[in-house]
Amino acid sequence: MFRYIKIYLFFFRTDIKRIKMYRSNLIASSLGYLTESVATFFSIWLIFSQTNVLGQWKSSEMFALFAYTLLLMTIWEFFLVNTLEIPYLINNGELDVFLLRPVSLLYQFIIFELDEEALFELVTSLGMLLFAISISGPNISIMSFALFIGGTLSAILSLQALYLAISSSAFWFQSADGLRSIAYQVLQFNRYPLSIYPRLIQTLMTILPFGMYGYFPLHVFLFPNTSMYEILYSLLAGPVFLLISYNLCWKQGLKKYSSSAG
Repeated sequence: MFRYIKIYLFFFRTDIKRIKMYRSNLIASSLGYLTESVATFFSIWLIFSQTNVLGQWKSSEMFALFAYTLLLMTIWEFFLVNTLEIPYLINNGELDVFLLRPVSLLYQFIIFELDEEALFELVTSLGMLLFAISISGPNISIMSFALFIGGTLSAILSLQALYLAISSSAFWFQSADGLRSIAYQVLQFNRYPLSIYPRLIQTLMTILPFGMYGYFPLHVFLFPNTSMYEILYSLLAGPVFLLISYNLCWKQGLKKYSSSAG
């Protein structure tokens, strides 16, 4: 365990040095993402301004949900977006390079490179979330804050489980772009409270961890009367789904991989 932490810190420091070398590129690319996020925020604001309540969510709470989904995605992109490179490495045979190293293959993807373009968006979404929560006025306690942090970590693991499963499909199919596009569109449902959708949609987004992308962790935090089932789900869904994705998709896919060297 300490060996992996040491390796991660080494790669992290190295990548920070790389980012500092190209500061102008970082600023330019980040401003592009920032502009897109602000434009999306105002489009959502125009919709929410037409109604005070959607489901049981007030407009300020819906703002918080939008900001929270944006924050989750940018955290995942900053640390784990290299998962999306797996299909490319499989199809081009470059996965062999990673297989030769005496370190866990999946761990190498995690530490390979940070996505600096998500940095400004991460800061912006965090600021938006804090502002939205402050005007929502939830009763915050040590317990609710701890549940929120735990739910946030679980939500990020759920995103990783989802994209790991999609990327691993490249072991069987030539491209994972179609599945990734579908997943992206489904994730957009989480910009609105899951409770407004038909029961079938709610069930599907619970069985598959799409609902963890924003709704469940924030619902537990904002609404103190949440059921114990929902609390447990928000805390455990991420680790459980990631374990399933790792064993059923990633490990089984690796068994089918044929080296480019024959």
